[in-house]
Amino acid sequence: MLLDSVHVGFVSPVLAVQIGNPKGITGIQDLTRTDLKVALSNPEYSTCGEMVFALLEKKGIKEEVMKNVDTLTKGHSDLGTLLKTKAVDAVVMWNGVAHTFRDSLDVVRTPYEYDEEIRVHIMGLSYTKHPELVKKFIGFCRRRGPVVFAEYGYVK
Repeated sequence: MLLDSVHVGFVSPVLAVQIGNPKGITGIQDLTRTDLKVALSNPEYSTCGEMVFALLEKKGIKEEVMKNVDTLTKGHSDLGTLLKTKAVDAVVMWNGVAHTFRDSLDVVRTPYEYDEEIRVHIMGLSYTKHPELVKKFIGFCRRRGPVVFAEYGYVK
């Protein structure tokens, strides 16, 4: 059923902090600091949560970080709101959601250390009534898609 597709970006976890980064957080390891309140997405409901918990396990810091976890959420918008209202100091959330809260938080750039990689693709389906238009659109996405998706935070 796939006529064509193009890879345009990534959905990935990012470390986000209160605007201005008042606690001076530089990486995931800092989430072990006892002076921080942290919120994460619940791995029972969230792929991002699963990825974060796996990374914390791999680094051997999960127990220390969990001592600082104030909230486990089901939704990434909740994480953005917690930062915006200064209820927590740091969260790990999807990059695209962080972009929607860009006026209320800062993303701390960290190396991509997750075992999983989630690519964003735009796909055209073969059963379209307008295959030439789909091909044109996919061509446009091939030329402009990666730039546009990066502008909206879909990078790893």
